[in-house]
Amino acid sequence: DFVQVWVVSIGVKPGCESWGQVTQGTMTDAVLDVGTVVHLEAQENPGCQFVKWSDGSTDKVRDLEIYWWFGNTNIWAEFTSTAEINISIQEGQQDWGCQAGVLQADGTVVPSGNFGVGLWHTIQAIPATNHRFVRWSDGYTSATRSIRLAEEGLNLSAEFAQTFVFKVTYKTDPEVLPEGIVLQNPYCYTGTRYCYSGIEYILDVGEYNLWYRASGNWVYPLQETIVGNIGDRIDIERTFTLITTGTIRGYLSPDNIGGAWRVQGETLW
Repeated sequence: DFVQVWVVSIGVKPGCESWGQVTQGTMTDAVLDVGTVVHLEAQENPGCQFVKWSDGSTDKVRDLEIYWWFGNTNIWAEFTSTAEINISIQEGQQDWGCQAGVLQADGTVVPSGNFGVGLWHTIQAIPATNHRFVRWSDGYTSATRSIRLAEEGLNLSAEFAQTFVFKVTYKTDPEVLPEGIVLQNPYCYTGTRYCYSGIEYILDVGEYNLWYRASGNWVYPLQETIVGNIGDRIDIERTFTLITTGTIRGYLSPDNIGGAWRVQGETLW
């Protein structure tokens, strides 16, 4: 009878020797029968972190079975040093209920701790209800980002803003417009964004001066000021009035005198 064998070495990945050790299962050029099961245990040194085995397993303690498809192989335990990550909430916003930290496998975030150097870690900012994430203290504006941790560690703070909902709906006077006349591109400008009819916008709390505009010949709604507080829902309706009296000044071409004409007060084309 014959049995297939492979030459196997098990130990610490070269370059990681100062960060951990394989306490059980170490071997060099051992001839193992296919089907052999080897018990492995890896242990990081204080202030360090076990990363994985070279075959991808992340279990520090495991049983390794030698399969027919292994070939002659090396199984290494990879370790790394650690550095501190501290993720905080911007000063004055700690009581808002927002969260920020290093994303864990269960979906929670941990605001601080020691993590593997040279590894990629995901940090995430989670706004509370009626809040939005603004930016990280280093200027990045994505709430979820990945960083590769350096030896010096990482210190960041997350900035949030309190919000309210704003919606404006536009109508016309007269409600039924003359043939060929439509209200084109009506909007209001808040100073930070353009708001179009029937759309809900999330705005930061505060005071806004609203300016109304549209294409064509209209009397615009009057400029006004609104104040939004956290959690408010401000839903307003404003009217654009068609200009139907005034003087038309311009030139008529005998070759193109048809079409729809609108009246706009004292406008020179």
